[in-house]
This record gives sequence, C-alpha cells and structure tokens, in this order.
Amino acid sequence: MSNTFVRSGSEKKRRNTLFTLLVIVIAALSAIVLWLYVLGYDSPNYEKEFNVAVSAEGETELREARGYTIISDFGFSIKVTVSGPQSEVNMLKAEDIKAYIDVSGVTEPGNVSLPIQVVLPNENKLAVASKSSESAVVFIDECIVAKIPVGVSFSDYTLPADLTLGDYTVTPVSVEVEGPKSMIDTVSYAYAPVTLPDEISGSVKVRTSVTLRTASGATVNNSYIVLRDTSVEVSVPVIKVKDVPVKVYFVGGYYSTESAKITLSHEYVKVKGVAEDVDQLDEIKINIAETTIGSDEVVKKISFPAGVQSADGVTSVTAKIVFNDIVFRKISVYTENCKFVNVPETLTVAPVDQVVNITVFGPRESLSLLTFEDLALEADLSYMDLKPDKKYSVPLEVGFSAWNDIFTGVYVSGEYEITFITGAAN
Repeated sequence: MSNTFVRSGSEKKRRNTLFTLLVIVIAALSAIVLWLYVLGYDSPNYEKEFNVAVSAEGETELREARGYTIISDFGFSIKVTVSGPQSEVNMLKAEDIKAYIDVSGVTEPGNVSLPIQVVLPNENKLAVASKSSESAVVFIDECIVAKIPVGVSFSDYTLPADLTLGDYTVTPVSVEVEGPKSMIDTVSYAYAPVTLPDEISGSVKVRTSVTLRTASGATVNNSYIVLRDTSVEVSVPVIKVKDVPVKVYFVGGYYSTESAKITLSHEYVKVKGVAEDVDQLDEIKINIAETTIGSDEVVKKISFPAGVQSADGVTSVTAKIVFNDIVFRKISVYTENCKFVNVPETLTVAPVDQVVNITVFGPRESLSLLTFEDLALEADLSYMDLKPDKKYSVPLEVGFSAWNDIFTGVYVSGEYEITFITGAAN
C-alpha cells in the first residue's frame, strides 16, 4: 500500500514540473514574437513615398496687392517621403499631405522660384524625410485683354489697265488677345496675309488667319497669349474707270428728242467706282422737262448712281437744244385778270404790276394764233399768314384759259411770281 502511494505522488509532481516548463517556453516564445513584431512591423523609423499634388496659395492677396495672377499652367506633383512609426505611416494617404507654394509675397512679374512647403497631418509622430523638388518656378504677371490692330498684306496680282484696287476693309479691324501684360506689350499688330487671284476682274472677299507680330515683323509665339479672334475677313473693292455716253430724255411733255437738235458739252463722261456697279452703267441720263426750258441752253447736274462718281471732275452737262420748227414768244398778260384763291375774307389783294411777261414756246403756227386772252394766271394764298397793308410775292401758275387743239405742243417756259398788296375788306 505504501509503495503505491509514493509512486502516484512522484508522477503528479513530474507532471506539474512539465506544465510549468511548457508555460515558461510559451511565454518566452510570445515575448520573442512580440519583440519581433515591434521591431519588424511598427518600426519608429519606417519610411514611405507619396505622390502629392502641389497647390498655390495667396493668389487673392497677390491680386489685391499687385494686380498679378499666376499665368503659367499650375498643376504638378512631387514625391514626398514620410518617416515615422510604420502603423502611422501606413495609415497615411497622399491627399492627407499638403504641398503648396505661397505667392502672396511676390512683388515683381516674371518667372519666380518659390519654395515648396509640405504639411503632414500628425507632425508629432511623422516627419518629411525628403522631397523630389524643393521649389517650383511659376510665371506671374498682370493678365489683361487687349485689342490689336490688323495689318493686311497682299500677294502678287495682275490687274487690267482699267482696274485698280480700292481701299480694303477688315472685319474686325482689331483682334482681341488675352495674356500677361508684359508679353502683350511686345505685340504691335496682327498680320493678315491675303492671297488674291492671279487675274482680278471684280471685287474680292477673303477670310484669312492672323498671327501676332512685333514692330520689327517678328512672329510672336507665346503659349501664355490667347488669340481670341484667329481670323478676319478682308473685303477688297476693285475700282473700274469707264467712259459712259450721255443721253438726253424729254420728260413730262409733248416733244421727243428726235424733234430737236441737241448738242452736249460732254458726249461721254468718265466715271469710276466699284467694278460691279460701273459695269451696270450703260448711259448717263439727262432728264429735261420741256416746260422748264427758258433758253436754248440747259445745264443739268449729273446724278451718279450709288458707288459711282466722276473720274475727271465732270459733274454737270450743258445741253444746247434747238427744236425743229419750235419758236419762243413773249406775251404780256394783264395781272388784273389773275385769280387769287384762298384769300381771307377780311382782306383784299391787288397786284403791284399791271402786266407780267410770259415766255411760251411751241410750233410756230400755233404760237402765231396765241393771244394774252388765251393765258390764265392763278395764285394760291392758302399757305400764307397775311396781314393788311403789306406787300407779298407768291408763285404764279400760268395755264390756258380755254383749251384749243391748236395749242397742242405749246408750253410755258420758266417760273413766275406775282407781287401784291393786301388791304382790309369793307
């Protein structure tokens, strides 16, 4: 019995010892694993690289203080290496990192180099180990919009002897550009080359591209300058000179030009104008009303159509007119027979002169039968503000008192007026 109990106690003691040893081993291994984790997975000197976009700050202050702005395209990234505990670094994202330049302190326009500053979200544990770029160069200036005048040049061309180029027009006359003031100030004009046809017969309209030029003619190629109007339309009128015949027409009367001998001071008039308008002009019309002819010479001002003018300064034509078997005659008509119409009831009128001499013309036989009694005088006073005991003159209408076929072709020549005195009606 005693031997059995002794053996059982020894085995229990051995088992307890083995368990204790096992616990110690497991604890030691856990400590080693934890130590390795701290050293390998959460190292205080862990580094990682991030691609961070760089922004610009202080633009509002720069614009308010100097009127400047960033002209160059601003959109780039740098590589930022961050160091710190691995657990902290691994939790970091690129958008958590702020990289920027500050332009608020810039005082002069042009290319400016500014330091790139980097801000980390947890600077107590994290630090910037390195940056791929320490600074950034930006172009800063006053951004303006300006109008640049257009200058046109023409290619070689051939013109017939009777054609010349007129003054061209450009639409628009200036082009609009936007960009830095210092660069736009170097632009003198917008160059518009126009290629004309080898042989020109009429007006030309061309749309052409423009390029910016300096005063010396050098082309301005600058990515910072934006040309809003890239092309213009150039209209070039072609001027033509042409001799146009003059032709007389009788209007509003009985006679035709065949019934008279007409001698003109200018048989042809040299005109000039846009070729298309001149080509449509076949003759210059001189309209003469026979009733206005007071002598055998009539001076008429030439009425040129739109776009056409005299090429040699001739603006009027004298026509010497001799009617075939047409004569002029003066007839004295008594003014007491004049009919005054629209006379106020409170007034009377009396002609100052006893007679008025009227010139008539027509066939010789008809005029030989005409007497003063065949002519009627009339004066209209409706438009006048008449006062008593005053002298007035008004146009006088001359006609026939009674129509007779023998008076066909007889006309009153010239214009007349009658003078009269007013009095109070009884």
